[in-house]
Amino acid sequence: MLQAIEVMRPDSAEYHRIRHLVTDPQVLDVLTKSEFKWLQRRLAETSIPELNALVRRAAGPGANPAWHQREASALDALSYLLDINADSDGIPPLMRFVDLVADRVGGEPGKEMASWNERLARRLNLGRELQEIRDTRIPDTSDAPLYLVIAIGHDAIDPDRYLVSFWRQDDAEWLPAFGGTRTVGRHNLERTVDELVTSSEIAWSANGGAATLEFILPRSLLNLPVHLWRKDFESGDPRPLCLDYPIVVRSMERMRNTQWHRVWRRRWQTLMERPSSARVHFADPGETQQAHQLDAMLGDRRWVLMVLSAPPQAEAAPGGDELASALRSGLPTLIWAYEDGPAKAVRDTVAQLTQSSGLGNLPARVQEIRRAAFLTSPINIDINIARRLVVLWDDPTRLIALD
Repeated sequence: MLQAIEVMRPDSAEYHRIRHLVTDPQVLDVLTKSEFKWLQRRLAETSIPELNALVRRAAGPGANPAWHQREASALDALSYLLDINADSDGIPPLMRFVDLVADRVGGEPGKEMASWNERLARRLNLGRELQEIRDTRIPDTSDAPLYLVIAIGHDAIDPDRYLVSFWRQDDAEWLPAFGGTRTVGRHNLERTVDELVTSSEIAWSANGGAATLEFILPRSLLNLPVHLWRKDFESGDPRPLCLDYPIVVRSMERMRNTQWHRVWRRRWQTLMERPSSARVHFADPGETQQAHQLDAMLGDRRWVLMVLSAPPQAEAAPGGDELASALRSGLPTLIWAYEDGPAKAVRDTVAQLTQSSGLGNLPARVQEIRRAAFLTSPINIDINIARRLVVLWDDPTRLIALD
């Protein structure tokens, strides 16, 4: 449009006015000059613990990944957040940030910032919205769970290359920022994961929370033994990841297919409220011989975990596929041995893991037996099965935007 006007009315007042509107858009300032100066002075005088985490929470999912690691001041945060538009609720990220800082700092400085924020909210007619984010805020704790989520998928052009993306969760609220994507060969997958784990541990060095590793994988890669991959290659004596972390896999297909999410959420709620071993279904090969028989069986909402009768194949079997039926039926948890083994041994192992209320803490219980597989002391579980177990533990409240 601007080029057309330049051709028709070169150097005209109309052209210069439209050019100014296009190239120098006017954005209404959130803060008045006096408000900005007060906040600038207060932030400069205040020591803010875990500043970067607060900036990421205020900015939301679109936060610049650099805020994971950069050394920045509160004034840097002020400048950064002033340039980010409000979300659909109308709350500017800067207002979220000030409220988080007030809560974290506490005392008289915290009260002053909270009051300042309330006055700003009234001026912007956002008092109700500010109260809503306060009411729904997750309390900060120094031992909040930590997550490193790694997605591994096939490169669309080169079948010998893989795309490795990652997200790291550093605080209580589930807002993992996208950390980037690398393209690597199959032989470099383990080393790449080691680098991501190492950088995450550096970022978590001041945090006392327990960390979990999650791998989002497409069906064709679900049998990768990621729990046996190693870390600390630079030490010269790498060790299996499962010694240090609960490790689970998640379904890339289900993450992307939102038409499956409603039933997934319902089954997850059932699992969290009633984690009984009576809710475990042990699949039998005969259940897939008749088309959609297993689909009908899994329609019963009592089932929240299924033990597959064999490792899932790279492609689904139309009309009778255990993995596909489980995912479509919303089962949040699946277990299998990534290499074929005695079915009874797998069943016995899972039965021990899920006895009493063990189903609700399954990833940690599986880590215990994976560790035990490296010990010389006897355990009542087949060590070979313990090494081969794959746990798909899929929490629908912690979604990742893959695309």
